[in-house]
Amino acid sequence: MVTGKTVSVRLFWAYGRCNVPLDFVSYARWRSAKFTCAVIAGKGTVLFDTIGGLPLHPLVVHAVVILMPLTAIAVIIFTFRPRLNRKYGWIVCWLAFFSTGAAAVAKESGERLATRVGFPGEHIAIARWTPYVAGLFFLLTVALWWYDRKGDDRRSVAGSALALAAMAMAFVALYWAIRAGHSGATAVWDPIIKHTTPGTYPKK
Repeated sequence: MVTGKTVSVRLFWAYGRCNVPLDFVSYARWRSAKFTCAVIAGKGTVLFDTIGGLPLHPLVVHAVVILMPLTAIAVIIFTFRPRLNRKYGWIVCWLAFFSTGAAAVAKESGERLATRVGFPGEHIAIARWTPYVAGLFFLLTVALWWYDRKGDDRRSVAGSALALAAMAMAFVALYWAIRAGHSGATAVWDPIIKHTTPGTYPKK
Protein backbone atom coordinates (compact mmCIF):
# COMPACT_ATOMS: atom_id res chain seq x y z
CA MET A 1 0.00 0.00 0.00
CA VAL A 2 1.31 3.42 -0.97
CA THR A 3 0.90 6.19 1.60
CA GLY A 4 1.35 9.93 1.37
CA LYS A 5 1.84 9.87 -2.39
CA THR A 6 -0.16 10.16 -5.56
CA VAL A 7 0.42 7.49 -8.16
CA SER A 8 -0.81 7.15 -11.71
CA VAL A 9 -3.04 4.14 -12.25
CA ARG A 10 -4.79 3.08 -15.44
CA LEU A 11 -8.08 1.27 -14.90
CA PHE A 12 -9.75 -0.61 -17.74
CA TRP A 13 -13.12 0.96 -16.88
CA ALA A 14 -11.76 4.51 -16.63
CA TYR A 15 -11.56 7.10 -19.39
CA GLY A 16 -8.02 8.35 -19.81
CA ARG A 17 -5.34 8.38 -17.15
CA CYS A 18 -5.89 9.74 -13.66
CA ASN A 19 -3.72 10.49 -10.69
CA VAL A 20 -5.17 8.34 -7.95
CA PRO A 21 -4.36 9.03 -4.27
CA LEU A 22 -3.85 5.74 -2.46
CA ASP A 23 -3.10 7.04 1.01
CA PHE A 24 -6.67 6.37 2.16
CA VAL A 25 -7.54 3.10 0.49
CA SER A 26 -5.73 0.02 -0.74
CA TYR A 27 -5.44 -0.74 -4.41
CA ALA A 28 -7.72 -3.76 -3.97
CA ARG A 29 -10.49 -1.60 -2.54
CA TRP A 30 -9.92 0.94 -5.26
CA ARG A 31 -10.48 -1.73 -7.88
CA SER A 32 -13.57 -3.09 -6.16
CA ALA A 33 -15.12 0.36 -6.07
CA LYS A 34 -14.67 0.66 -9.86
CA PHE A 35 -13.94 4.33 -9.93
CA THR A 36 -14.54 6.39 -13.03
CA CYS A 37 -11.92 9.11 -13.32
CA ALA A 38 -11.58 12.31 -15.26
CA VAL A 39 -8.78 14.79 -15.75
CA ILE A 40 -9.95 18.33 -15.06
CA ALA A 41 -7.64 21.34 -15.25
CA GLY A 42 -4.64 19.04 -15.37
CA LYS A 43 -5.45 17.44 -12.01
CA GLY A 44 -6.87 14.00 -11.27
CA THR A 45 -10.48 14.47 -10.14
CA VAL A 46 -12.84 11.71 -9.08
CA LEU A 47 -16.32 12.11 -10.51
CA PHE A 48 -19.36 11.96 -8.22
CA ASP A 49 -17.21 12.50 -5.14
CA THR A 50 -18.05 15.95 -3.78
CA ILE A 51 -20.03 19.04 -4.71
CA GLY A 52 -19.39 22.40 -3.11
CA GLY A 53 -16.91 20.73 -0.78
CA LEU A 54 -19.54 18.31 0.55
CA PRO A 55 -20.10 14.61 -0.24
CA LEU A 56 -22.47 14.27 -3.18
CA HIS A 57 -24.08 11.03 -1.99
CA PRO A 58 -26.09 12.35 0.98
CA LEU A 59 -27.49 15.09 -1.24
CA VAL A 60 -28.56 13.00 -4.24
CA VAL A 61 -30.10 10.12 -2.27
CA HIS A 62 -32.92 12.44 -1.22
CA ALA A 63 -34.00 12.69 -4.85
CA VAL A 64 -34.18 8.89 -5.06
CA VAL A 65 -36.16 8.35 -1.86
CA ILE A 66 -38.64 11.04 -2.89
CA LEU A 67 -39.04 10.52 -6.65
CA MET A 68 -39.20 6.71 -6.72
CA PRO A 69 -42.01 6.38 -4.14
CA LEU A 70 -43.98 9.23 -5.73
CA THR A 71 -43.67 7.61 -9.14
CA ALA A 72 -44.62 4.21 -7.73
CA ILE A 73 -47.75 5.55 -6.05
CA ALA A 74 -48.79 7.32 -9.25
CA VAL A 75 -48.36 4.16 -11.36
CA ILE A 76 -50.37 2.12 -8.86
CA ILE A 77 -53.19 4.65 -9.23
CA PHE A 78 -52.83 4.63 -13.03
CA THR A 79 -53.32 0.87 -13.03
CA PHE A 80 -56.95 1.43 -12.06
CA ARG A 81 -57.44 4.83 -13.72
CA PRO A 82 -56.22 4.79 -17.36
CA ARG A 83 -57.82 8.20 -17.91
CA LEU A 84 -55.46 9.76 -15.36
CA ASN A 85 -52.53 8.06 -17.06
CA ARG A 86 -53.48 9.59 -20.39
CA LYS A 87 -53.63 13.04 -18.82
CA TYR A 88 -50.74 12.99 -16.37
CA GLY A 89 -48.70 9.95 -17.35
CA TRP A 90 -46.11 11.95 -19.26
CA ILE A 91 -45.23 13.82 -16.06
CA VAL A 92 -44.80 10.55 -14.18
CA CYS A 93 -42.60 9.23 -17.00
CA TRP A 94 -40.27 12.19 -16.48
CA LEU A 95 -40.27 11.56 -12.73
CA ALA A 96 -39.32 7.93 -13.36
CA PHE A 97 -36.57 9.06 -15.72
CA PHE A 98 -35.08 11.48 -13.21
CA SER A 99 -35.34 8.95 -10.38
CA THR A 100 -33.40 6.45 -12.52
CA GLY A 101 -30.67 9.01 -13.17
CA ALA A 102 -30.58 9.98 -9.51
CA ALA A 103 -30.31 6.31 -8.51
CA ALA A 104 -27.33 5.83 -10.84
CA VAL A 105 -25.58 8.92 -9.44
CA ALA A 106 -26.38 7.80 -5.89
CA LYS A 107 -24.74 4.44 -6.55
CA GLU A 108 -21.60 5.98 -8.02
CA SER A 109 -21.30 8.68 -5.36
CA GLY A 110 -21.95 6.11 -2.64
CA GLU A 111 -18.99 4.07 -3.83
CA ARG A 112 -16.80 7.17 -3.64
CA LEU A 113 -18.04 8.03 -0.16
CA ALA A 114 -17.47 4.46 1.05
CA THR A 115 -13.74 4.77 0.40
CA ARG A 116 -13.69 7.71 2.81
CA VAL A 117 -15.91 6.52 5.65
CA GLY A 118 -16.00 2.73 5.33
CA PHE A 119 -18.00 0.05 3.54
CA PRO A 120 -21.49 -0.56 5.02
CA GLY A 121 -22.01 -4.07 3.72
CA GLU A 122 -25.77 -4.38 4.14
CA HIS A 123 -26.48 -1.01 2.53
CA ILE A 124 -24.14 -1.69 -0.38
CA ALA A 125 -25.73 -5.10 -1.03
CA ILE A 126 -29.16 -3.46 -1.32
CA ALA A 127 -28.42 -0.08 -2.87
CA ARG A 128 -26.21 -1.42 -5.67
CA TRP A 129 -29.34 -2.79 -7.38
CA THR A 130 -31.41 0.38 -7.06
CA PRO A 131 -30.47 1.82 -10.50
CA TYR A 132 -31.53 -1.42 -12.18
CA VAL A 133 -34.82 -1.52 -10.31
CA ALA A 134 -35.44 2.12 -11.18
CA GLY A 135 -34.51 1.55 -14.83
CA LEU A 136 -36.88 -1.39 -15.29
CA PHE A 137 -39.62 0.54 -13.52
CA PHE A 138 -39.02 3.49 -15.85
CA LEU A 139 -39.43 1.28 -18.92
CA LEU A 140 -42.70 -0.21 -17.66
CA THR A 141 -44.00 3.23 -16.70
CA VAL A 142 -43.35 4.56 -20.20
CA ALA A 143 -44.82 1.43 -21.79
CA LEU A 144 -48.04 1.74 -19.80
CA TRP A 145 -48.41 5.44 -20.61
CA TRP A 146 -47.73 4.77 -24.30
CA TYR A 147 -50.43 2.11 -24.33
CA ASP A 148 -53.00 4.21 -22.46
CA ARG A 149 -52.42 7.53 -24.20
CA LYS A 150 -54.63 6.69 -27.21
CA GLY A 151 -56.83 4.02 -25.68
CA ASP A 152 -60.01 4.06 -23.66
CA ASP A 153 -60.87 3.21 -20.08
CA ARG A 154 -61.23 -0.48 -20.90
CA ARG A 155 -57.89 -2.17 -21.57
CA SER A 156 -57.43 -5.31 -23.63
CA VAL A 157 -56.01 -8.48 -22.11
CA ALA A 158 -52.51 -7.41 -23.16
CA GLY A 159 -53.08 -3.93 -21.77
CA SER A 160 -54.31 -5.34 -18.48
CA ALA A 161 -51.27 -7.60 -18.26
CA LEU A 162 -49.01 -4.62 -18.90
CA ALA A 163 -50.82 -2.60 -16.22
CA LEU A 164 -50.44 -5.43 -13.70
CA ALA A 165 -46.74 -5.77 -14.53
CA ALA A 166 -46.25 -2.03 -14.07
CA MET A 167 -48.14 -2.10 -10.77
CA ALA A 168 -46.08 -5.04 -9.52
CA MET A 169 -42.88 -3.24 -10.45
CA ALA A 170 -44.19 -0.12 -8.73
CA PHE A 171 -44.50 -2.05 -5.47
CA VAL A 172 -40.99 -3.43 -5.96
CA ALA A 173 -39.61 0.07 -6.61
CA LEU A 174 -41.44 1.46 -3.59
CA TYR A 175 -40.11 -1.32 -1.36
CA TRP A 176 -36.59 -1.01 -2.75
CA ALA A 177 -36.41 2.75 -2.29
CA ILE A 178 -37.54 2.43 1.33
CA ARG A 179 -35.22 -0.48 2.03
CA ALA A 180 -32.18 1.19 0.47
CA GLY A 181 -32.87 4.48 2.22
CA HIS A 182 -33.46 2.83 5.59
CA SER A 183 -30.31 0.71 5.39
CA GLY A 184 -28.27 3.79 4.50
CA ALA A 185 -29.74 5.81 7.34
CA THR A 186 -29.13 2.90 9.71
CA ALA A 187 -25.48 2.69 8.65
CA VAL A 188 -25.03 6.39 9.46
CA TRP A 189 -27.14 6.89 12.56
CA ASP A 190 -27.38 3.53 14.32
CA PRO A 191 -23.88 3.73 15.87
CA ILE A 192 -24.57 7.28 17.06
CA ILE A 193 -27.98 6.45 18.56
CA LYS A 194 -26.62 3.39 20.33
CA HIS A 195 -23.74 5.27 21.94
CA THR A 196 -25.44 8.53 22.86
CA THR A 197 -28.41 9.67 24.91
CA PRO A 198 -30.64 12.69 24.35
CA GLY A 199 -29.78 15.70 26.46
CA THR A 200 -31.39 19.01 27.25
CA TYR A 201 -31.32 21.64 24.53
CA PRO A 202 -29.80 24.86 25.92
CA LYS A 203 -32.24 27.70 26.38
CA LYS A 204 -31.37 31.26 25.49
